[in-house]
Amino acid sequence: MVFFDIADPRITSDKLCQVLERRNVLAMPGSSKSVRLVIHYQISDSDVQYTLTCIEKAVEEILSGNAKFEHLTNGSTTNSYGH
Repeated sequence: MVFFDIADPRITSDKLCQVLERRNVLAMPGSSKSVRLVIHYQISDSDVQYTLTCIEKAVEEILSGNAKFEHLTNGSTTNSYGH
């Protein structure tokens, strides 16, 4: 498992997890300012790199104000974990 904290007050873990889910990266809020990722044994190095790139792009998207939370991949306004 990987946990990381969010330092920027403009980003919540819920927002970040929602934007990541649109990129098929499932993450779970650990708290309002932390995120949890689970890396399973079948995940490749390129999958990890993809995830890191997605996190970077998601942060940029949220900070630019271009993040849209109403159209997630599952058609819901909440992610797979109910957030």
